[in-house]
Amino acid sequence: MRGVGYLISIISVFLIGAVAWPRPDEPSWKAVALLAGMAASIIGMAFRWIASRKQLGELRGVEQQVQAGQRPARTPPPAEPSAAIASVASGSSGA
Repeated sequence: MRGVGYLISIISVFLIGAVAWPRPDEPSWKAVALLAGMAASIIGMAFRWIASRKQLGELRGVEQQVQAGQRPARTPPPAEPSAAIASVASGSSGA
């Protein structure tokens, strides 16, 4: 379902780009800016889709571990931001 949503978003980028395309008497930089914006939007959607596929694969892996009676591997939680800020503020490198 998520892939369909991204496909619809990509189609909407092209439709909006077609409507916004500059007339021949307008500066050429507008077409360049429009194409750059359209490309950035589509690339961003591609990265989000790739991340969601990766996350889905990780969830399926954990699900298989649970079904096999194994305890899923845990990753350590990220460091507290306040501790990192305090470390930088105090000048200690933590090493």
